[in-house]
Amino acid sequence: MISKFKNLFKKTDLDEKNAFRSKVIEVLEKKFPEYTFTEGEDLDQIKVAEITLGLTNLRAKFLLTSQTSNDLEGLIEEQFSTLPKTFEFAAKFEEKESWEKVKSLVMPQIMPVEYASQFNSMSFPLGDEVLIGCVIDDEKAYRYIIKSDLENWQVSAEEVYQEAIKNLEEKSVGIEMTVVPLPTGLVVVNTMDSFDAARILLPNLRKFFAENIGTPFYFGIPNRDFLICFSAEMDDETQNNIRRQIADDFEERPYSLSKSTFIVDGKNEVKQLYLTESNKINNFSNLN
Repeated sequence: MISKFKNLFKKTDLDEKNAFRSKVIEVLEKKFPEYTFTEGEDLDQIKVAEITLGLTNLRAKFLLTSQTSNDLEGLIEEQFSTLPKTFEFAAKFEEKESWEKVKSLVMPQIMPVEYASQFNSMSFPLGDEVLIGCVIDDEKAYRYIIKSDLENWQVSAEEVYQEAIKNLEEKSVGIEMTVVPLPTGLVVVNTMDSFDAARILLPNLRKFFAENIGTPFYFGIPNRDFLICFSAEMDDETQNNIRRQIADDFEERPYSLSKSTFIVDGKNEVKQLYLTESNKINNFSNLN
C-alpha cells in the first residue's frame, strides 16, 4: 500500500517506520509515565519491561485514517488503554496460574508465522504465511500461549488446542453470518470479536458450510476479523474477483493474516491451495 504520510513522517519506508515508532513511544511515555518504553528488536516493535508490543496493526489502522497527530494519539489511546491490566495479567502468570484456572479462557487463533519465533508461541502448521496458535482471552488482557506455559501447566499442546476448540465452539453458537446457498455458494463471518478467521478451525462449522455451499469449498482469511468461504462451483471470474479482494484486504486491513486461498476438502480437512500449478494442493494440516 502506498504510504499517505504527509506531515508526520519522512518519505522512505524505513524512515516512516522509525518515526512512527518514535512518535508512539513519545505518546505512551506521556500517558504512562510510570513505565519505560524502548525500541524493539525491529522497527515494528517497542518494549516495556519484558513485554514486546507490536506496532504493525496500529500502523495499518493509522493508514486508514486522515493521518493527523490527533488520529494517531486516538488510536494509541484505544490500543494501549489496557496496558496496566496487561501488566497485572502477566504478573498472575509469573505466579504460575494453574491450568484449571485458565483453561476456560483459552481460544484458538490463527497468527502470522513470525509470531511463533517472536513470542516463542506454541503453534501448529497451517500455511505459508500463517500458523495455528492459542491465546488466553481475558477481559483484562489477551496474549498468546507460549511453550513455557505448557511446561508450567504440565499439559500438551494438543490438549490446549482441543480445549481452545471447545471454548470457541461454545462462543460461536448463534453467531451472525451471511450465508448464500448454492448455486451461488458464499459464507461470510465478520463478527469482529477477534476470532472470525479462527472459526474455520471448528469442524462442526466447516460441516455446516459444506452443507450450504458444497464440498470441497474454498476460503480466505485475509485478516483476523474476516472469514469468507466460497463454492468451488462458482464461475472462474467470480472466484478470481474474490481472491483479488482477499489479497487487497490482506494488504490494507489491520491484523492481516494471509493473502492465499485455502480449501476444505471432502474429508473436512483444511489445506492451502496453490494456484500457480494446476491442481497442486499442499496439505498443511489435518484438522479433524
